Amino acid sequence: MPRRRGNRHSTRWREDEVIAALLHDAVEDQGGLPRLDEIRENSASASRAIVDGCTDSYELSGEKRDWGERKRAYIEKVAHELDDVRLVSAADNWPTPAKSYPTIRAEGDAVFKPLHRPQAGHAWYYRTLVNVFRKAGSTHSSTNSTRVVTELEHLAK
Repeated sequence: MPRRRGNRHSTRWREDEVIAALLHDAVEDQGGLPRLDEIRENSASASRAIVDGCTDSYELSGEKRDWGERKRAYIEKVAHELDDVRLVSAADNWPTPAKSYPTIRAEGDAVFKPLHRPQAGHAWYYRTLVNVFRKAGSTHSSTNSTRVVTELEHLAK
């Protein structure tokens, strides 16, 4: 199936996008490059490409680069990916700030202490993703995600 470019006008997901959405964290959370090789052997090429495009780290858990460094590299990478990669990336990223917003509002930076990164880092990451998706012409940065990111930025001050 051909990979689409540009805006996604349909809310219907293709099968390769659904498969990639299910596998999108497998490489960075469950085995690095050997896991990507396994996905390459067992999945359609479009699904493999989306999983690869959504991966921010090929290192194993104990060997990963700094969070901020990985996220900066990921943002640069996703800015140049096809829209199906940004679709899966958005589906992965937007629920996180929306679900955690009430807890962040109540507890502030304490929520981020176990993650070893400040709230401002998360606000920066999500704002940058919104901007990258918009610049690319993606329809995956909704008004709701923009509102939540604006609130996170406000709370991070």
